[in-house]
Amino acid sequence: MSADAAGAAAVDAGTRALEHICRELESFAPVLEGGVLLLRRLDVRVGIEQVREATEAGRVSLRFEIAAHHAMRFPRGIREAVHGFGTSREDALALATGGWCRNVLPVIGSLLGEPPSSAVRRLELAMHSDEARAGFGWLLHMGPLETTISERGVDPAELLRSLLEKMKPRLDEPCVHWLRCSLAHLPGRDPEVECRFDNEPWDDGAARLLQIAREWSSVRAYKLRRQFFLFEPRPLEQLRYTAPSPPAADPAARSRWKFWR
Repeated sequence: MSADAAGAAAVDAGTRALEHICRELESFAPVLEGGVLLLRRLDVRVGIEQVREATEAGRVSLRFEIAAHHAMRFPRGIREAVHGFGTSREDALALATGGWCRNVLPVIGSLLGEPPSSAVRRLELAMHSDEARAGFGWLLHMGPLETTISERGVDPAELLRSLLEKMKPRLDEPCVHWLRCSLAHLPGRDPEVECRFDNEPWDDGAARLLQIAREWSSVRAYKLRRQFFLFEPRPLEQLRYTAPSPPAADPAARSRWKFWR
């Protein structure tokens, strides 16, 4: 396929992906124009980037990024890499866009004031510190934890608790942040992990996820964890609970997390 043909195919796949999202999200008053989808209910603009398509043994595989922008809350855009496959391009597109609509968009909606959803948990998170910049906490919008179908009773905050300590230096600026975690174990193969903070690869987070995935090495079945989080800064006085300051004489207490539901 020539470069021009490949480019045209990518544009067409991107347009078809937005059309799939349009059909999934009719209640959000979507308007598709010029390769951009406007979700008027949220004032969020959605685009498709970096489309890669492959066909092998009669199966179509599509990988692309869904980029969501809000002029005030996340002007840089929240970029989510998605993957779909199937016996046709339409099947692959439906799988890729459907996961974003079910597991990422509800979290974005929660941040933007949508009514509470059973798909999203809101948790309060605060760091206690004696540093001058302290005094704010976080309203955490936690998306559903995607797991393999056979697993039951998995703690929905499992990944968050595993990454919390390593996350402290990154939650130092009171602005909206987002985190995407993904890890998969397939018997006989190396674990696959991905961890992105504010769209950028986060090596420390990926290393911790790899530790978790390696603990599954003896499991003779496919295992998956995938989850999306948004962190919204809030003054501590706006959180539901008032947290006591740590004792100044205790060096170990200079920076602590309190995790509230």
